[in-house]
Amino acid sequence: MEHETVTFECELNKESPATWFMKGKEIKASDTFKMTQDGRKHLLTITDTLLDMTSEISIKADKDTSKAKLTVDGTCSMCYQDGFV
Repeated sequence: MEHETVTFECELNKESPATWFMKGKEIKASDTFKMTQDGRKHLLTITDTLLDMTSEISIKADKDTSKAKLTVDGTCSMCYQDGFV
C-alpha cells in the first residue's frame, strides 16, 4: 500500500558490511531509506512507500547477494470503506 513503512531484514553468516540496492542502483541513506546493522543482521526500512518503488530489493555482502520483491499497491482502502470505488 502506498505511504506505508516496510522493513527488509537479512542476516549474514558473518559480521560484514553490506550494500542495499533498488532497481539495481545503490540505496543511499535518507529520510525515506534507513539502513542499520546489528552484528550479522542488516535492516532496510523504507518509509512512505510510493507506487514507483515497486521493484526488486537486493543486498550484497562480499560475493553474496540476496533478493526480495517490493510490491506497492495503490488501492485506497479508505475509498472502499467510504464507497468511493
